[in-house]
Amino acid sequence: MKNIEKRIGELVDKSLTNTKPYFVSDTSPHSNLKGYCIKAIEDTVISAFKPLPQGNSIVGETILAGDVWYIPCTSITLTSGACFIYQH
Repeated sequence: MKNIEKRIGELVDKSLTNTKPYFVSDTSPHSNLKGYCIKAIEDTVISAFKPLPQGNSIVGETILAGDVWYIPCTSITLTSGACFIYQH
C-alpha cells in the first residue's frame, strides 16, 4: 500500500496540479525559473532555452497550441506565441 501511495505522490508531482504556473507571452528573456513542464496556449516558437536537452537543439522549434512538454526549464525566450511554465 505504501508503494501505491508513493507512486501516486510521484504522479501528482509530475502533474499540472498544485503548481505555480508562470505565463510568458512576450519576446523578453525569462530566467530563474524552476520549471518542469511547458504548455503552449497558442503555437509558440522558442528562441532561447535552458537547460538545453541532449541531442539536437530545440531553439527555433514550435510547440503547437495545447501541447505539453515535460522538460526542465530554467530560462526561456520566445520568438512568438504564449505558454505557461509549470513550477513547483
